[in-house]
Amino acid sequence: MTIPGTGDPAHLEADVAAGAPRLTDDEMLRPTALGQPGGRAVA
Repeated sequence: MTIPGTGDPAHLEADVAAGAPRLTDDEMLRPTALGQPGGRAVA
């Protein structure tokens, strides 16, 4: 999401990048583990 009035190209780049997070497979499994017995990820 860009912020209206962003005039600095570096800030614009950071705003755009924040809207497209990149997670590894392991990072994607971590939220799945929440609420699981022992906190183990479910594949």
